[in-house]
Amino acid sequence: MVFKSHRAGNTHLYGHVAKRYLTGSGCVKDEQKALEYLNKAIEVNARDYTAHFNLAELYFEGGEVVGQDYAKALEHYSIVANEADCEEPCYEETFRRLSKIYDKGLGVTPDPLKAFEYLKKAFGEWEWGD
Repeated sequence: MVFKSHRAGNTHLYGHVAKRYLTGSGCVKDEQKALEYLNKAIEVNARDYTAHFNLAELYFEGGEVVGQDYAKALEHYSIVANEADCEEPCYEETFRRLSKIYDKGLGVTPDPLKAFEYLKKAFGEWEWGD
């Protein structure tokens, strides 16, 4: 499939197709094709934070094609955490995942303080009070 909308940097369709392949919704489940579409979305638009998030999720969970790789998951979650607008649908979940990575020491040295800081961001620091 080739999408004309990617020329304008709109890669949401790539992400949508990737999600379909990941879940098998409306098509045959195909993790390899999902991986290809997520990478293509990021290649066309490095600021497609939903694609970064979904790629991070794929590495975090692991699967048939992509083995569990916390370092790659951390790389993509960090891109979302550091660059995405807080209005992105995956923003809060990114911080929850980062909190879990640092709390459990998944591919990193456990860091409870960093885990807590990410958890605060996941729930909005304004809700914690000062």
